[in-house]
Amino acid sequence: CNGAYYLNSSSICAKCGSHSNCKTTTTGTCVGNGVLACSACNGAYYLNSNGICTACGSHANCKTTTTGTCVGNGVLACSACNGAYYLNSNGICTACGTHANCQTTTTGTCVGNGILACSACNGGYYLNSTGICTKCTAHTNCAVTNTGAKCVSTSVYACTTCNSGYYLKSGVCTECAAHPNCASANTGIQCIGTLYACNTCNGAYYLNSSSICAKCGSHSNCKTTTTG
Repeated sequence: CNGAYYLNSSSICAKCGSHSNCKTTTTGTCVGNGVLACSACNGAYYLNSNGICTACGSHANCKTTTTGTCVGNGVLACSACNGAYYLNSNGICTACGTHANCQTTTTGTCVGNGILACSACNGGYYLNSTGICTKCTAHTNCAVTNTGAKCVSTSVYACTTCNSGYYLKSGVCTECAAHPNCASANTGIQCIGTLYACNTCNGAYYLNSSSICAKCGSHSNCKTTTTG
């Protein structure tokens, strides 16, 4: 038969009909089932290699699908995805990747930028509220930071040494306390333990070689001593 006709069971060339799911048809090509070949399909159908509009299937990783939009690979577009997949710009649920700074990832939770949520982070990163490992910030009182260690105080680098006037405890630089027997403290040098070094001392104390105010003793030849 000529292009727009097909050979029926009576060996007669009959005019091809229109396929019910075609959006547009070719004008002169008839496919074997007696209908004009389609050139474009209605929403929930896709054009197969034979020019027939075929019902779209469901994508295996969709949580929910659209009701009338078929993407190019013969499946209904997704509107939401299962846990370890994200919705790309073509309406396809694509496997989530791994974030470069994760130490461990969750097995079934994908965050909005197409990566699996982290459950723990590499050194120098902290886990934010959305499951992303974010670079730590510098602690203001660190003299030297440890950028490869686990962050402290949620989001700051651990310190290895502190600025003057601060002491190191569990990777955090904490302000030194005043020595109870100092008349004046030296806030510009390293602390002694957790206390500021002293410049001068209260009456009954003296400044020893470690810059600590130590209690004065009694002279061996005194009969009586002053109290302060």
